[in-house]
Amino acid sequence: MSKFLLILITSSVIFGNYNYDRLLSEVIIDDNCSFMDCFDCIYLINLDERKDRLKKSKAALGKFHINPQRVKAINGWSLSAQAINQIALNYSAETMVGSQWAMSFQEPNLTKQFEFLHSSIDGCPVFSCHMTPGAIGCLLSHISILKHA
Repeated sequence: MSKFLLILITSSVIFGNYNYDRLLSEVIIDDNCSFMDCFDCIYLINLDERKDRLKKSKAALGKFHINPQRVKAINGWSLSAQAINQIALNYSAETMVGSQWAMSFQEPNLTKQFEFLHSSIDGCPVFSCHMTPGAIGCLLSHISILKHA
């Protein structure tokens, strides 16, 4: 996926008129989540099902006396296609030009639906062909922290 498209998707999610707040993780911070005066908090995004990675990360950071605040990662693969498509860019033939493919996610199992960009899909939600539900969950996890900070 191009960096421009990722920035565009991220900014549209943060600043757009989307109802995505219900998809974000709640961020709860302990009072002593950072030992450094220059940081309010050090966040560690972690999927609930990856306790092994949490343990390894905390051990590695602990060597430097860093006590990160765990934030529950959003598993994009557990979101519905409807929820994922809510944060997609809506295609506009006037603003998005070029001969390229785009996609949306469909039920069941977040099947990718590919479409060539043309006027018949005007107003439909689209993502880059390289976007995955996992990447969307990652994006939403980071936005959860940004909104908290």
